[in-house]
Amino acid sequence: MTIAAEPRVAHSWGVIRGVAVHVYARDARLQRALAIRLTRLPGVLIPGNGDEPVRPDALRPVLDTDGPVPTVLVAPAPDLPVRSCRQATINGLRVIVLAPVPREREQLAYEDAGAYAYIPMSVDIRELAKRISALLPPGDGACNES
Repeated sequence: MTIAAEPRVAHSWGVIRGVAVHVYARDARLQRALAIRLTRLPGVLIPGNGDEPVRPDALRPVLDTDGPVPTVLVAPAPDLPVRSCRQATINGLRVIVLAPVPREREQLAYEDAGAYAYIPMSVDIRELAKRISALLPPGDGACNES
């Protein structure tokens, strides 16, 4: 079975039971750290293990043999322009914006662009886990990060 994350990019993960999460940050260390934390959550698949460079506005939903898999883009607000958020949502992704310093005007701009969530960036990822867990198909478990 083949899964395509983007046109012409194929992976052999089989049927996915859960959520595919792309992590994007300009700082490769932050991107990798977020990916490592998220891989600990049940039902979460990180395409490329968080090491591959990601172009947020070029991403498409991950597909398996059963069709589209819930696909999420997680990125810090300073690294994700609102226009890239809009394009990612048009492409079918759920976008979770991590705000180092939450600002109401910024939140409204991302929400207008279709962001699924705008949450404070924190070492404690319970809120992020909760938002991802809400996208899991029934019976695939819950994301619980303590």
